[in-house]
Amino acid sequence: MIRVKVILSSGFAPSNNSRYGKKSLLNAYHTHIPEGIMKIVTKKSICFVAPIILIITVILGIGGFFDKGLVPGVGRTFTDSTGIEWRVLTRDSNGNKLIITEDAHGGPYGKIPLGWTPETIAYLGWTTAYLPVAYNNRNVYSRLSHSDTLRDELNAWFTDRLAPELKEIALPVENVDNDVRLEPNGIERFDATEYRSFRTEHGPEGISRASNGSATPENSLFVLSISEVNQYKRRGRLLRRGQNRSWWLRSPGLYANSVAYVDTISDVFIYSSPANNGLHIRPALWTRPK
Repeated sequence: MIRVKVILSSGFAPSNNSRYGKKSLLNAYHTHIPEGIMKIVTKKSICFVAPIILIITVILGIGGFFDKGLVPGVGRTFTDSTGIEWRVLTRDSNGNKLIITEDAHGGPYGKIPLGWTPETIAYLGWTTAYLPVAYNNRNVYSRLSHSDTLRDELNAWFTDRLAPELKEIALPVENVDNDVRLEPNGIERFDATEYRSFRTEHGPEGISRASNGSATPENSLFVLSISEVNQYKRRGRLLRRGQNRSWWLRSPGLYANSVAYVDTISDVFIYSSPANNGLHIRPALWTRPK
């Protein structure tokens, strides 16, 4: 056995005038600890144990990367039974995962945007499967649930294009009709300060959440907000292949009646576009564990 002297954190030091006496108090601060345990608290042992604790902490922190099941860990990609590739953006405390298509898509289900001609589409080399989609039929901003074009496109995606195995684990989404700003700023000319504030928005108001219940075409697939783009790009989880396709966000744009979108110059460069312009989409979906 080894005798160990325990020092009080208060720094209290008994005086000789204590009724217990200095010697008695000092003896009271001694205890007996088995020698095997004492070896753990030596400096040499701490130097050995600390890295192990750090490694365990890191592994637990990225444990989602090694998830098994239909949807893999956060940051990884997978291909569904229809051949569409998805990327896993995040996982919530209940194990639900947010996925997004790796590529920017269009489709024949939405309406061809105003002003687009077959010659323009042919010049860009797009097939009917990648036709650009307007956010709204008219140049008016609305929340995603009230979009008369993009919402219809997402509904059709769920019905006609979403893989059966993903439909089975799809969850309703909430907080997609809320955002940092609920209306476009409506500025008339470019302002660098306003633009910087617009493209760096990041707040809980703009972050979607998985909900409970049954998924339907109207309540499941959605597109990201500015806040979500900024959150996931910082974590390096919004990568995609280089394509000549800009894609819609659901956030209000910088100008009146405009909508935010991500430009093809880089995966994270945010601009504003008239609501009836033709862009592509990266459908996002919350999924439950399986």
